[in-house]
Amino acid sequence: MWYLFLLLTRNVTRHRRALARENDDAELFKNPDMLKRFQDISEFDEEDKKYILYTLDALIKSVKLKSIA
Repeated sequence: MWYLFLLLTRNVTRHRRALARENDDAELFKNPDMLKRFQDISEFDEEDKKYILYTLDALIKSVKLKSIA
């Protein structure tokens, strides 16, 4: 009985976390400037997208590492 309760509680917690992440993601795409950037990138050819995303990933990683130090 307790095992079932623990499983249900864990699933509810996971769903709440997932909904919170979805809300954060939805807020990101309500930002017209960010949305426009993603739309522009999506129209580029595959090679240009690859380089832009590679550079963007490196910049994001750099900022995250800087905030840790």
